[in-house]
Amino acid sequence: MTPTHTTTAPKGAAPTAPRTGRTSPLRRLLRAVTIAACLPYLGIRTAWLSGVHIGIPEGSELRAPENAASLTLANSLTVAMDAAVVALALALTLPWGRRLPAWLTALPLWTATGLLAPIAVAVPVLSLLGAATGDGTVTQETEASLDGWVFTVVYTGFGIQALTLGALAALYVRDRWGHLLRGRLAALDTAAPTAPARRTIAVTAAATALLPLATQLLWSAGPGPGSPPTRPSRPTAPSG
Repeated sequence: MTPTHTTTAPKGAAPTAPRTGRTSPLRRLLRAVTIAACLPYLGIRTAWLSGVHIGIPEGSELRAPENAASLTLANSLTVAMDAAVVALALALTLPWGRRLPAWLTALPLWTATGLLAPIAVAVPVLSLLGAATGDGTVTQETEASLDGWVFTVVYTGFGIQALTLGALAALYVRDRWGHLLRGRLAALDTAAPTAPARRTIAVTAAATALLPLATQLLWSAGPGPGSPPTRPSRPTAPSG
């Protein structure tokens, strides 16, 4: 009987990263839904860039000639941002995405979280409140500039993007860095030349985040020091 030999990592060493295989059906589904959720917004903005006023009623300030230059710039920027979501969905699900530098995926994910997470939380809550109270003010404020369906289509897409992109990000982190999350801190390479800089940046970022967190908690209890006189109570549909 031939003996079998198993190799184990040295005691105290960090586990090695798992081998990655083909894209799973779940990831393919999440990727497809993410990209599909981007298409309506990309289509609307591209139409506006082409001079087609879909969703913009007659008399809207968005049709004013004096706003043309600024709106073109805003539309170009937002088209690029939503196209970046498509690229990010591909990077999170295809093998080449796991070879990218960490910051090249972390930075757009951080940006997307800040933009999409508030929408994913606030819009459903405000919509339910509007339906329960019969208020309907979630979209009334934008009807003079945009048709009501634009709000529904755009923010539904944003909410779906937030959920599916978040799921893809969690799977990506588990695949690429899960072995670190399951390991011991003592096993990490603390002798690396960049280790002190990384620790300093991490501590600084955490300390900096405490100020806006404390401010938001204070304002959530009522107007406090530094709070604006009138704070928006609901998101508005994108202009431009």
